[in-house]
Amino acid sequence: MHKHSAIIDTVGGTGKVAAICCVTSQAVSQMRRLGIPSKHFAKIISAAATQGIALTYDDLFGASQ
Repeated sequence: MHKHSAIIDTVGGTGKVAAICCVTSQAVSQMRRLGIPSKHFAKIISAAATQGIALTYDDLFGASQ
């Protein structure tokens, strides 16, 4: 699993991230293996903030490595 898998879980799981990013749950499952594409970072950070989760671009880019 990619390090982004834990971020997906933190934000609410596969179904929630699929809704946030307007993609299928299969696409999110692929993100768990390969990483979240940077085009989705802003949406995920915004959704995390509405849940009171402090998530930054550095968290996502750092997990990309």
